[in-house]
Amino acid sequence: EEVVEEEKEVDYVRKITGGKLDKDFDKTVFEYTVTVEDKDEFDISVDTKGTNASYKIPNTSNLSNGKKINIIIDDKTYVLTVSMEEVSLKLSSLKMTGYAFNEVFDKDVTSYTVTIPYEVNVITVDAKAEDEKATVTIPESQLKDLKVGGNKVVVTVSDGSKKNTYTIYVTRSNEEKLEEKETSIITSEIIENNTSNPTSAETSM
Repeated sequence: EEVVEEEKEVDYVRKITGGKLDKDFDKTVFEYTVTVEDKDEFDISVDTKGTNASYKIPNTSNLSNGKKINIIIDDKTYVLTVSMEEVSLKLSSLKMTGYAFNEVFDKDVTSYTVTIPYEVNVITVDAKAEDEKATVTIPESQLKDLKVGGNKVVVTVSDGSKKNTYTIYVTRSNEEKLEEKETSIITSEIIENNTSNPTSAETSM
């Protein structure tokens, strides 16, 4: 029983949820690094039996790299320095099926433009996050029933508390303009054929 009491006395910091210390807790060692693995679950349980202990854990939304948590037990201060793995909120790729953006994709560029033909009013966008812990969301409603002219697709990358957005400006072509284009192509083909025919006739003579 005496041994158990001794172990308990040393084990002031009994349990850390959602994180871990860089070394085993020892009441004669006063500085530690605590790696936060899940800040939503993060909690420290201190064994205060037979001690005069006071400690305060900062609000999880305020947890950041370098933040210090002071645990005071029997007038001794144990400092836990927070180490957090920052989640990247950038995309590793962004594509639209069948159509290329006017800009080359770069994870630091958050705005893209693309033009689609009049016949197309539903698109597919594929976005991959650089960090597997980040979540990518694209509203389904922004990918269908696209109107003639300007449309906006917003891709959001989030870690649950912070977010980053990429915007794709989609221009759906006007029906009349498309017909004009086709007509001008046909006209130019006829002109080319007419000008090339006499030349070929002369050559054959």
